[in-house]
Amino acid sequence: MRSTGERRFHPSLAHAVHFAVFGLLLLLVLTIWLAFPLLEGIAEKARETRDVHVPAITRWRHNTQRSEQLYNFINTLYRSEDPARVRNVRLQSQVLTNGFSFEPDKQLAKQAARVMQAVLPLTNTRLEQHQLERAMAMRANRIRQFTDRLENLFLNREPPMLAAVTVSHLTFTTAAETRYASLHATNWPEVIDNIRATEESIANLLVYHNEHSEAANDLLALLEQQRLDATQILSLQSEADAFYKSAISEQRHLSSLLNSDATLSAQDLAQRMEDDAGRIQVLAWTYIIAFLVIGSLLIFGFNYLVLRPILKASNALELASSGKPIPSSDKQPTLFSELNMISRNVQRYGDTTQELRRLNDELEQLSQLDGLTGIANRRHFDAALKQEFNRAQRHRQSLALILLDIDHFKQINDRHGHLQGDDCLKAFASLLKRFTQRSGEMTARYGGEEFVLILPLTPLQEAQALCEQIRSETPELSLLSGQGELVTLSVSAGLAYTDTPTLCSAEELLEAADSALYEAKNSGRNQVVTRVLGHPPPRTKQNAR
Repeated sequence: MRSTGERRFHPSLAHAVHFAVFGLLLLLVLTIWLAFPLLEGIAEKARETRDVHVPAITRWRHNTQRSEQLYNFINTLYRSEDPARVRNVRLQSQVLTNGFSFEPDKQLAKQAARVMQAVLPLTNTRLEQHQLERAMAMRANRIRQFTDRLENLFLNREPPMLAAVTVSHLTFTTAAETRYASLHATNWPEVIDNIRATEESIANLLVYHNEHSEAANDLLALLEQQRLDATQILSLQSEADAFYKSAISEQRHLSSLLNSDATLSAQDLAQRMEDDAGRIQVLAWTYIIAFLVIGSLLIFGFNYLVLRPILKASNALELASSGKPIPSSDKQPTLFSELNMISRNVQRYGDTTQELRRLNDELEQLSQLDGLTGIANRRHFDAALKQEFNRAQRHRQSLALILLDIDHFKQINDRHGHLQGDDCLKAFASLLKRFTQRSGEMTARYGGEEFVLILPLTPLQEAQALCEQIRSETPELSLLSGQGELVTLSVSAGLAYTDTPTLCSAEELLEAADSALYEAKNSGRNQVVTRVLGHPPPRTKQNAR
């Protein structure tokens, strides 16, 4: 019966990709279709700006500059101390206001005329004030001359009079103030008060000393005229302030007329473009959010539905290649049929790989073990001997090799049968395995009734003692034949040892062990003979008990 996962609908990955691409293209077309009218409206407003508003703005800028210049001219007329400058500025103002008469808006020309009507009285007032200033400056020079005459008349007396000193100081100060008077920098009420004080001091001096009244009266007449002109300048200053405020007010009204049309046009255009831009912005944000949401869903779907199964398949393939079992989580079906097919193929490959590895392990084990005794065979021994000898050479370590042969084994086979002989080989192999438990040590069946032991890092005395222990424990193996007879075993051993493996080879070590075993068998069996390579041969040999 099919599983629930197999009954599920599994769409094609290619169809899903085509559908996603088609959806994105449809969304893009919809975006262009909705944005095109808004973009066309902005283009129309841009043409309107070029044909209508830009010329109007250009005229507005030009008129604004003229209005600003007119404002600067009014301030110059009000603050200038130079009569020639005042006349020149008045002419420039006249030319500037006449330029508004050529504008399409007649209201601008009328307002410019009003500005000029306010400028002309200000100009006349300033010119009149400047004339009074020049008259006062010339009169100040005459006052200075009369002051010098009074000093000669009154101050040369012995002793000089204090009143004359005061009059001299006041007239000198008055002459200086009126000589360098300024419309804006001079405090005219204070100047008038100083002139009055000077007149009173001279009148008081004449009460007691009238012998020079003619010169004093002339000086008083000059001071009176200075006082009258200063009073007139102060009165004209009030009128000038009023004319200045009126001119500035008219100029600001002219600026407001300039700003009103341009401002309304600019505001209307800006509002319409702002509305279009706002709609485009809303549309743009809507589709940006839509693209982000769809993109996020596509990325999440791709990662979860496509990339994740592919990574699982890749992981499963890697595990299968390394011989490890595939987790059950990697075997679950995916959404798309193509990925399901890949997953099933990877699963089959993993199962096949596991089975092949298991069979290879079994074959490897069978190829390295002796089928009868269960210990290493000759092939495995040859590879292990080469490996351990190379390691001993690299690290300059000792290596012992023991070759053993069961004595009279052929007689046991002939007398008790081959099955009993096999039992003897198994028992002797079990005995030898107890003596090779450390890393690198090995027990192997060399052939027939011959066995071999590899003992790395074993001192010579310890290797000899181990051989003796094996030889002494071999007869203790309890073996009964099929007829109930006790089968007793003995063993001969040849020990080859070297602590200088760089001076010999693995073949020489094996030949030395074989030679020692041959000598032990020829010398009566049940004994151990030792060969040391790289050193003089020992003088004695280990004999039987």
